[in-house]
Amino acid sequence: MTFPRKSSQISALSDFTENQWLNLNQDEKWKENPLLQHPMITSNGMNYWVGDVVEVQGSPNRYLLEKFFTKDGSVLANAFQVYGGHDPWLKHPDDTHFLRFGNSMNFTVSTLKYTIEVDRIMSTVQKDSDLFLGHGFSVSYCPAKIVTYALTGVQSDLWLNKSRVEEFKRRLPDSGLMKVVVCPLNLYSDDTSGNSTKQYNKYDSYLMYFAVLPLETKNKQENALFICISNHTLNAIEMLPPIVDDLIRLEKGVEMYSENYGEVVLVVAPLLLFMGDNPRQSQLAMHKGTSAKKFCQKCLIPSPRIKQSSIPTLCCILQLTTMGQKKE
Repeated sequence: MTFPRKSSQISALSDFTENQWLNLNQDEKWKENPLLQHPMITSNGMNYWVGDVVEVQGSPNRYLLEKFFTKDGSVLANAFQVYGGHDPWLKHPDDTHFLRFGNSMNFTVSTLKYTIEVDRIMSTVQKDSDLFLGHGFSVSYCPAKIVTYALTGVQSDLWLNKSRVEEFKRRLPDSGLMKVVVCPLNLYSDDTSGNSTKQYNKYDSYLMYFAVLPLETKNKQENALFICISNHTLNAIEMLPPIVDDLIRLEKGVEMYSENYGEVVLVVAPLLLFMGDNPRQSQLAMHKGTSAKKFCQKCLIPSPRIKQSSIPTLCCILQLTTMGQKKE
């Protein structure tokens, strides 16, 4: 985080560009897993959080922010339109949850999601503000009981500040909120050779990579972050518990100084995936591998018991393959 050229490359929004899969942040897990979503974003010098109600340039409506992402190089946000005011005959252009409180106030948040450009957001509107009462679509004060009755699901959680985003809000001395940087990680474990032949004297080791870095950059030695190694005293499983404890801390966020922002930020670093060869994956999963009676953990298919005499030799396999090709 203190190295400017690297800190700008270790965090990325999920990307929804169609007909393209060039980077890990375009994968389905990155798009949908709540651990990998960015709770806030900085645009035009302002911080906007998931759950904020904002005004957008060129639109008379106001929007409740739900998610930030990129598409075709543009930074976008999913949002729900917010309606409120004093017109009892207010008509809503889409399917909405709707509540009429007497004849004095309407309040609703659309169930239909809209896509807005983050650069066009002008300002944040306080949810309990009375500054925008009057004609048109405006955000007006609503008691929590009314909101709870009027809204359901994600709209209710966002409006009442009950979403997962609240876990990452750290109040600063000037009453502002600390910026949040999400940096997904990849963990890697394998045997590491202790001599020049790379065949003997092997040690168990753990390495870590930033998932966002391009593949050619990620594979450079300087970007392989060493965690630990054991000289035959501990195996990979015995070294794992303290690593897991640290990963849980990183999921909750650790305060660090950022050279890019010039201030302390909350770094959230969830684990995207764990890499390793089949023997290492089986070891960490406590799996018996090919000797297991049920080798598939998904469908619990029993392992076939083949008699030694019925196993075809290599010559038989090659002969059958050749015959099949001639027949075709």
